[in-house]
Amino acid sequence: MLFIALASSLFANATMPQTRTIGGEWEAYFDWFHRQSQVEQLYSNGATLYAFGDKVAVHSGASRNSKIIATLSNGHSLKNIGYATDAELPTEEINGYGDFWYRVKGQNAAGKAFQGYVWGGHIAKGWRKADLTGDGKAEFVLLGVSSKPRKKLTDIHGELRILQKGRVLHRSDVPGLCLFEDCGSSALLRILNVPAANNALVIEASTMTIGCWAGIEKTYFYWNGSGLELICHAELISGKVLSSHPFSVKDKNGAEVMNCRYVREGDDYNPLWDCRGTKAKPAAAQAVVVRAK
Repeated sequence: MLFIALASSLFANATMPQTRTIGGEWEAYFDWFHRQSQVEQLYSNGATLYAFGDKVAVHSGASRNSKIIATLSNGHSLKNIGYATDAELPTEEINGYGDFWYRVKGQNAAGKAFQGYVWGGHIAKGWRKADLTGDGKAEFVLLGVSSKPRKKLTDIHGELRILQKGRVLHRSDVPGLCLFEDCGSSALLRILNVPAANNALVIEASTMTIGCWAGIEKTYFYWNGSGLELICHAELISGKVLSSHPFSVKDKNGAEVMNCRYVREGDDYNPLWDCRGTKAKPAAAQAVVVRAK
């Protein structure tokens, strides 16, 4: 099979060298995936990053044993201080997850400036803003490494957190999503609107691993107004569906008006849905990306 090498030149501003290989038939998908993702920011000097954790420690050195100089809450913004391209990145395994230490600067809640190090598992791998609750104010959706300790090799989880006014409104486990640096994967977080399902909101959390054993892990969650419901978990390259559940769309009075299920990805790589109302004919629905800041 033909393999195409995609090196660090893919991201002109990236400060961490990246070398990936991918089967030629997936090259277009690879390009699309990284245009949608926020991977470049994770490795770019001066990019904005966000803390992922209830109490994220900023250390004076690249070690959990070094002095804690600040403690941050979920969604706290930081500036990435990129490493030199030839630098050996300081890494550490915490809770069974291996990731490197980000060098960052920012201000704590009291406005005091700091410069230090945050372990990669406490940095969000994806972030989006959108009004999920319908109150006219955007919630903050973060994707990151699970807070659950990893006790065995196959014990891999990601986590979605929805913040409202800085507080965690909801959190959901994302099974099988390998987000820590040892995985060598890239993450994608999107918020999708399904017009044919009464504008239901669906959150996609996915990863793409490029190499001799490339993998595309896809998960979709339905926002039911108060929490997230797992709709589908699949591995795209093998076509294996690990979990599939229809979601029920209800009206303002709580009455069920429609059921939808994930069908497949369309030619534009967006998900297609089969939505069936109680009285209406089935409607093939396509998701639309929510263009939120």
